[in-house]
Amino acid sequence: MTLFRQRQTRDKTTASLRHQGNGRFLLTGELSFASVTGLLRQSTDLFANPTPTVELDLAGVQRADSAGLALLVEWLAQAQRLDKSLRFLHVPEQILRMAKVGGLEAILPLT
Repeated sequence: MTLFRQRQTRDKTTASLRHQGNGRFLLTGELSFASVTGLLRQSTDLFANPTPTVELDLAGVQRADSAGLALLVEWLAQAQRLDKSLRFLHVPEQILRMAKVGGLEAILPLT
């Protein structure tokens, strides 16, 4: 199991991305301005596996902001460039609301 963790000591923001096998990843913690840069840098394994579909489970996301939503859009763009399918699972209501307000609900594969 691969584990990526980003810590921000100033505000104690922690986010982690865990590979659970077979193209499935679990994202936990805060998906925010403080964590997205590190998560993006450390997310190269997301699309490195041979499976055509990557599933990103957001059940463990405790808080998100617009930077977190932008990271989801970036991951979708990366998947498309690599001819992969990306699905977001167990998307928190907070992210769904931001996507709706931003007009992204039709673009992002949110379930």
